[in-house]
Amino acid sequence: MKHILMVDDVATNLKCAVEVLKEQYEITTVRSGVKALEVLKNTVPDLILLDINMPQMSGFEVFEKIKEIPELSEIPVIFLTAETNIEVEEKGLKMGAVDFIRKPFEPDDLCGRIEKVIRFGSRSDGSGVPEKDKISRAIYKKNLDRLITKVNSEKNRGYLILLNVHNFRQIGELFGTSAEEEMLVRISRVMEEETGTDSCICHMRGDVFGIFLEDAYDKDKFKKTIRRIIAGIEFEINESIPEELDIKIEVSAGIACKPEDGDDFKVLYACADKALYFVLESGKGSYRFYTMKQSELAEAEQEKDFINRLHLKRQFQGRELDLADGQESLQKAYYVISRYWENRSQEVQIIFFNVIGKENDEEKIMDILTAVINASLRKGDVAVRCGRMQYLAVLINVTPENGSIAAERIIRKFAEKVEDDSIRLNYEMRSV
Repeated sequence: MKHILMVDDVATNLKCAVEVLKEQYEITTVRSGVKALEVLKNTVPDLILLDINMPQMSGFEVFEKIKEIPELSEIPVIFLTAETNIEVEEKGLKMGAVDFIRKPFEPDDLCGRIEKVIRFGSRSDGSGVPEKDKISRAIYKKNLDRLITKVNSEKNRGYLILLNVHNFRQIGELFGTSAEEEMLVRISRVMEEETGTDSCICHMRGDVFGIFLEDAYDKDKFKKTIRRIIAGIEFEINESIPEELDIKIEVSAGIACKPEDGDDFKVLYACADKALYFVLESGKGSYRFYTMKQSELAEAEQEKDFINRLHLKRQFQGRELDLADGQESLQKAYYVISRYWENRSQEVQIIFFNVIGKENDEEKIMDILTAVINASLRKGDVAVRCGRMQYLAVLINVTPENGSIAAERIIRKFAEKVEDDSIRLNYEMRSV
């Protein structure tokens, strides 16, 4: 069993970590840097978890002492910190730490990061830094410098966004560097699609990415953009993950506004990080501004629904379902929708419409159907064309009886507009 030394002056932190790790690792805990150095005189652990802010001797000072002892200098060190100051992380990485874990830590995050270091090691040459990490940090530093410069520019107003791409690191650990690179490509693709630029994306830490969007956006437009970014990243990455693995990306965002929340990177970063923390505490998969009015807080509760509907649209836009078998098409749609509404308390009806008849003037016919469906649905319902002559509607908080009434009404209005008995509109409906 691998041995971990954890150094933290707060007993509660030590107790929590032991509970999380005790089944997998042998844990030694101490509450000061001095005691840690005493333990290290008689034992060489496989990993050290080291708090930064401690009385008498800081974590940085302890790390410097450890590096001075040849037989200890190769032990990988992960810093623990409640700090949100990016300069603290930079200092630790330059000293040779392999990672940072923020307190209060999430059990899955703590286990995942420790497992990665234990499994893959942390040394490849005399420098104490793996080659892959050297490259990653060089890219990180370059992009971070760009991001800081952009945020600190006096002429730039806008939004600093911290995106938590939950499970990003876990997928990278399972599938390797190529999988991480592919995920980064897909994230960049979504950003370019939604904003027209890479928007100075920086991989900040672990599962967290930093982005700055300049003030071409008013707040309402920005909200729509951030929804599409969240839904787009989740969709693009999850689509590539085999279903049987049962691992999915979920994206959350914390947002700080410049100049309302601050004028420089350090202040805005701290604000965005706190906003992100609130999102993660209340449930992943949405976003929050650091400063929100009461009306916006109430509105934020609906954001997950908006994002789910964007998932649905991305699933079917530009994709032709099986025209020969409406039942098979409906099953595909049902699977996708039920996955995104599985935790809802409201009853949801999925209605699949299929136009049958002559094939000329297809676009004109579908334009009529689009207009009829859009005029018939309520605010909050979803409708999207999902094939050459097919449409999908999702009715929220509707009984099967009322769903049938709505479908029959659409069929009746469609027939009135088309005025051609050779063209018929059929439907199938299922409940989620």
